[in-house]
Amino acid sequence: MNKKNRLLLVIGAAWLIANGSGPVYAQATTSTIPPASVTFTGNVSVVSDYVFRGLSFSDEDPVLQGGVDVEWHKGFYVGIWGSGVDKPFGAVYNKIGGDEDFEYDLYAGWHSSGNKKVVFDLGAIRYGFEPDDDDLSWTEVYASAKAYGLKLQLNSRVEGADMGNYIELSYFRAIKNLFDIKLHAGHWDLDRERLGTTSYSDFSIGVGKTYKGFRFELSYTGTDDDGKTRYGRFADDRAVLFIGKQFKLGSR
Repeated sequence: MNKKNRLLLVIGAAWLIANGSGPVYAQATTSTIPPASVTFTGNVSVVSDYVFRGLSFSDEDPVLQGGVDVEWHKGFYVGIWGSGVDKPFGAVYNKIGGDEDFEYDLYAGWHSSGNKKVVFDLGAIRYGFEPDDDDLSWTEVYASAKAYGLKLQLNSRVEGADMGNYIELSYFRAIKNLFDIKLHAGHWDLDRERLGTTSYSDFSIGVGKTYKGFRFELSYTGTDDDGKTRYGRFADDRAVLFIGKQFKLGSR
């Protein structure tokens, strides 16, 4: 099964699970009806290069990505997301030279109300690979706080491959109705030494715009010298184009 078919299979399965037990589109007939307690959304996108924490996970090739999210009005959520990959981590973590060609992420968490000055987000995420003969999969827990466009997040590995801790600071700001900007800086302390390095930092600068339901983003991303030493060309600075769309699957 090729990368595209695996991704479509995962998205389709998640959609059927979320919607298989009955009609999902709530039709309110009066303002006294309470809002839906559960919402289902999906997303699909194409990227010119799948970059994860400054590293090309698709060997600098374009890939298809997508996922499904389920959220309760109390702030709890679960989701699944998938992407094609090729030589993730520049193949430097491989034990036997496997051929991972698909990534699936499973996550669950809780976030506070978005109308508060400070929004908190707590959860766990499983980064899985298929096939995974090289034991690259791992699980992280994360915690973040966001206020006035700034977001600070800490990710900590709790199971699986030796991936250590990752801390990131990002900033988002909309420029009137024209476009928005995204700034990001991260630092990854890894549990495995390679070529004299045990950590590296990454960055990205991007601009984006939503037009007629589609999201367009252009970003410039890269790593410091330790990242380039550790991962070679997979950590080179690069421009990345993202085109995606989010859509509502239903509510209950």
